[in-house]
Amino acid sequence: MMTDPIADMLTRIRNAVRIKAEKVDIPASRMKVEIAKLMKEEGFIKSYKIIKDKKQGILRVALKYTVDNEPIITDLKRISKPGRRVYVGKEKIPTVVGGVGIAVLTTPRGILTDKTCRHEGVGGEGPKGELSCSVAGNVALAVDVDKLIVTRATETQSDRALHGLARSLVANMVNGVSQGYTRVLEIKGIGYRAQVKGSKLAFTLGYSHPVEFDLPVGVAASVDDKQTTVTLAGIDKQLLGQVAANLRKLRPPDAYKGKGVRYQGERIKLKAGKTGKK
Repeated sequence: MMTDPIADMLTRIRNAVRIKAEKVDIPASRMKVEIAKLMKEEGFIKSYKIIKDKKQGILRVALKYTVDNEPIITDLKRISKPGRRVYVGKEKIPTVVGGVGIAVLTTPRGILTDKTCRHEGVGGEGPKGELSCSVAGNVALAVDVDKLIVTRATETQSDRALHGLARSLVANMVNGVSQGYTRVLEIKGIGYRAQVKGSKLAFTLGYSHPVEFDLPVGVAASVDDKQTTVTLAGIDKQLLGQVAANLRKLRPPDAYKGKGVRYQGERIKLKAGKTGKK
């Protein structure tokens, strides 16, 4: 069973390059198409196209070689795996092989190269820290005294959507660096608890072993005296929400008794328990 579609895509391309195949077929998805688009724009593949079928479709990638039949792609590597993503600001994105090559990153704008992320960005600094993010090229930002004004190039539906997204991202950053954000999780179940161990959270959730979760840089955690309430704090709203979602996935609320990790105030619709025969 395929558990990491992106790693599968990279493996298929690596294997095809190794045997110097002209093309490689990959099960299609929106993210894979975006990655192929970036690889084409950066000159690493010749072309790509979507072949429709009765399932999810096929992404056909035409590989690129030099005049000496040497592959343009010399290495492909999955750096951040699902569930262990690495979050960094645009100024802290590491260069790839001394600058020869690209890193493909997921951002609020979608799939971008590391070069684009560094080139296009907006940031802010406040008492809580500093943040930066990328904005679309057809969205303009201007500082007017104590205001940051966001404008769009056209009135098309896509530009209006990007305008709204940019405004929301900037507003979230302003609130983050000035006031910060918190997310609270509750742990329900006999013997279920959590504790902070340095930069990790250790959970007892009914498994045969304790579960440890590495907190990313920029997110702090605290646990109440009963060890059943976890409070996350940080300035990056998107990162904080992702960490909270990942913690909830460690033990989602049980459908019958509600045992597990839930958001504070989350209402769990419980199923009726099975009754014995009379």
